[in-house]
Amino acid sequence: MPDQGWSLRESQIDVGIPKTPIFESPAYEEALSRLLYIIEQQRHCGILFGPVGAGKSLLLEQLGRIVRRASREIAFVDVHLRSGTEILWELCGELGLSPRFGDSSVILWRRILDHFLANRGVALPSVVILDHADQGAEESVFLVSRLIHLASQGRGLSLILAIRGSHLGDLPEDFRDATDLRVELTWFDREQTANFVRAVFHSPADELPVFEDRAIDRLFTISQGAPRTLTHLCDLSLLAALAAGVDTVTERIVLSAATDLQISGGNPQRSSVPMSSSHAPYEY
Repeated sequence: MPDQGWSLRESQIDVGIPKTPIFESPAYEEALSRLLYIIEQQRHCGILFGPVGAGKSLLLEQLGRIVRRASREIAFVDVHLRSGTEILWELCGELGLSPRFGDSSVILWRRILDHFLANRGVALPSVVILDHADQGAEESVFLVSRLIHLASQGRGLSLILAIRGSHLGDLPEDFRDATDLRVELTWFDREQTANFVRAVFHSPADELPVFEDRAIDRLFTISQGAPRTLTHLCDLSLLAALAAGVDTVTERIVLSAATDLQISGGNPQRSSVPMSSSHAPYEY
């Protein structure tokens, strides 16, 4: 196990209930180990891919914490809806290069390039993590391709990209062909869903209601094993059980929670999840 603190274990319920312990998923540990391998071996690029809500962002956050503890330089940038200039600006900021208002893309890129060249001269490995690497503005794809090319030149730079996609064919060809290792995350199956629910929401010390087996079956059917949707549904089901003063979450309670979340047995990617102070989005 690469890091004893790693796993998926935070409920978003905020009504005075202690946070539950972290759920340790073998699939996530395996994905984390493979990403750490890329960094430790100073490979130039790795892709983390999987469907929406599979846990990519959460995994990258944990990866970043581990890399920082290892005293490596790291820059973490969320590419989502950002232009090329915005990405370069944030990357400069993450690298401590103090970008100035009005700096052009050319100037920002030159500073980044010079920085990585200087790191190479003192043998300081650098890691750049780009979350939602395929979801930036149109010109961002070109910028990511340039970073991949830069990393491939042996400048002591490792690049980790997170991209949406349920299989390799969904990945952009330029990204897919340029990577050393591709790591896939998937939604939970029925057994993994049960393990997740029991590990995260069945802690006796928290005195939380227990999910009955039929409720877990319904959770899986509705969420299709998508961790983000599953967590929202469990949170709301627990709130409903606590409000009713019962010590068991039944199938009926789960169905009621699903109605409140406006989801049924369909594709959870298309569900509309309302936000409130008691169950903010679970960041995956």
